[in-house]
Amino acid sequence: MMFLNPWFLIGLAAAGIPVLIHLLNLKKLRTVEFSSLRFLKELQKSRIRTLRIRQLLLLILRTLVIVFLVLAFARPTMRGPFAGFFGGRAAGTTVILLDDSPSMTIRDEHGVRFEQARQAVSRIVASAEEQDRIVFALLSSLGARPLAIAPSVSSALRVIADAQPTVVHKKWSALFPALRPIVDGSPQAHIAIYIVSDGQASQFVPLSVGADSAIGTEEWIQGATLRIGTVAEHNTAVLDVTMQTQVLSAGKPVRLQATIRQTGSTQVTNALVSAYIDGKRVAQRSLELAPDTPAPVVLDVTPKRPGSLSGYVQIEDDAFETDNTRHFSLRIPKRIRVLVFGETPADSYYPALALTLGGDSSLAGLFQVRTEPLSHLASFDARAVDVLVLSGIPRMTGEEAAAVARFAAAGGGVILFAGAGVDRMNYNKVLLPQLGLPALPEARPQPQDSLAPPDQNAGFLTFSRMDIDHPLLRTLLARPTENNPAKPPVESPRVVRYGPTPYTLGGRRIIGLSDGGSFLADFPVRNGRLLWFSVDAATRDSDFPLRGIFVPLIHRAAVYLAGAAETPAHTVAGNPLMLSLPRGRVTHGGRFTLTSPSGNNELLIPRGSPAIERIFVESSPTTEIGTYCLYEERVSSSAGYADPITLAAVNIDSAESNLRPATEPELARFWESGGIGPDRQRQLTAGETLENSIHEARSGVELWKYCILIALICAVLEMLIARVSASEVPSA
Repeated sequence: MMFLNPWFLIGLAAAGIPVLIHLLNLKKLRTVEFSSLRFLKELQKSRIRTLRIRQLLLLILRTLVIVFLVLAFARPTMRGPFAGFFGGRAAGTTVILLDDSPSMTIRDEHGVRFEQARQAVSRIVASAEEQDRIVFALLSSLGARPLAIAPSVSSALRVIADAQPTVVHKKWSALFPALRPIVDGSPQAHIAIYIVSDGQASQFVPLSVGADSAIGTEEWIQGATLRIGTVAEHNTAVLDVTMQTQVLSAGKPVRLQATIRQTGSTQVTNALVSAYIDGKRVAQRSLELAPDTPAPVVLDVTPKRPGSLSGYVQIEDDAFETDNTRHFSLRIPKRIRVLVFGETPADSYYPALALTLGGDSSLAGLFQVRTEPLSHLASFDARAVDVLVLSGIPRMTGEEAAAVARFAAAGGGVILFAGAGVDRMNYNKVLLPQLGLPALPEARPQPQDSLAPPDQNAGFLTFSRMDIDHPLLRTLLARPTENNPAKPPVESPRVVRYGPTPYTLGGRRIIGLSDGGSFLADFPVRNGRLLWFSVDAATRDSDFPLRGIFVPLIHRAAVYLAGAAETPAHTVAGNPLMLSLPRGRVTHGGRFTLTSPSGNNELLIPRGSPAIERIFVESSPTTEIGTYCLYEERVSSSAGYADPITLAAVNIDSAESNLRPATEPELARFWESGGIGPDRQRQLTAGETLENSIHEARSGVELWKYCILIALICAVLEMLIARVSASEVPSA
């Protein structure tokens, strides 16, 4: 038995009032014997004994009246097999949660899991009575909106019939904070929580220790897990796709690495993995998969055109098809706008010549190059530039440094040929603080490289260590031989002198010099990147502009900095897309349209003021997997949308691919983290005894009506006995 309003039990103290009054009436008085009353006392002795018994009965009845009135307000409830003797049962709240995650689309010998779960939910709802409150929710909706009470059982059944599986993966721990308002506002005697799911272990993660979202330890709250479907013994999934090549151009290979995993007890041989771009298969490989061991597979694809491209990696079909495909996107720049500033025309001559000559025929027409005098640096339009080249500029004004910093803050890329003539004090005071870079050192940043080969050209410095894994050099240069790993894989320029380079704190040295100095380093600055050459782009410091590596290195540097190296936007289903764009990539920047894979459009309003050089947009939570396209909301009625500004890939959470079911101890820890102890947990099956199990789990009868009835009976008996006692008292 339990009490729904236990605080009213304090009123039981009032039951002591009749006892107290009775005890006060028993106070002994001084007895005076009269001879004439002595015989009367003997005659009335038996009658007085009867009166005392009646007074005791009155005391008991008056006490019981108070006790049962207090109990009626406390609302006692009885559960168990004896509750049926009282007829009916107490009204309760039934909370039903249906798993609509992607794994519920798996089909077994009983049919699709989601259809099995929907039938089980309908049986649970149908077993409820009209006075019960029904709360029905899908797993994907937990946390997105408050739980709502269904107006009736029939309306709940209609909502269940319309439910469909989604592509959203969530954890069941989101249930407990969502249930708090239901539990706190429930007047019913019992709350039964039913989770109808395939029981994936990745979903039954307990609340973190110390979380305040538990729904309480009251014994009138019970939790039940109804597991649907048989255990899937085998599943192969594409967990991830990463882009290994960061300098992208049309007609050039792009290396992708996909991670494949299969669950099962046997090894899979000749698993076929394919890569698609724009819907066409462009690469294919077979591999062997060991059980529960992620296997990386490299796929080289060649995009045929510039622009925004959608792609995916796919494996052969199995029982769970949703995780067999992983989407990605590429952005191949169509045109790179380069602005070159030099202190003199000679400083900007070689960089501009290298880009306009197009040393690689595949890059012909890619670069749009302009050279301007240094006096225009403080006022150039950052929105009309993708890459900024600064060559041989020994010092800058505050306005010029601020313009470079604004360009970097907008995500722009900067190529800086500092050279030996750089004014270290000016850069340390004016430019580097605005870029967030450390100061230039007075001495060389690194000691002599003891592993460098002996200098074959007295008076000249040459290349030493080269970071072949950096995107600029990864596919440009061959790796050093095993016999001489320190030998540069390219003919080195002759460096007569060079300028200081900031300490590579947060940066990365790409090419070193034979004396331990730095020739080329890569730094993240604000939202963009900076490539720092320690020599100028003329021939004062070295013959670098005359060497064969100059043109391809400058080409790749411009492509790398133009945004081709930026990480394409992506997220998992159920999360919003967060998109950040340089303002120069859009025409207006007023409003945008995000188109889902199925063609649904969402209007997006950008955040940020016009003074900010980047545009930020955020979508609503995604509900589809595939490639989303972002367009400017400026559509010609005849031509339709132009090319998208950017693409974004949405995939299911990789945790959904792990179909291992939760064990009983894991389920117990999950419920206990929400405040539901082992004695109030149940595991149900969707068999013929489901309704019986539900009936046994629910609460019994509320007894307050019976308490009122008993109190009334006691009050009537008290009045009858009191009236009889008063009529039998002898008169004086």
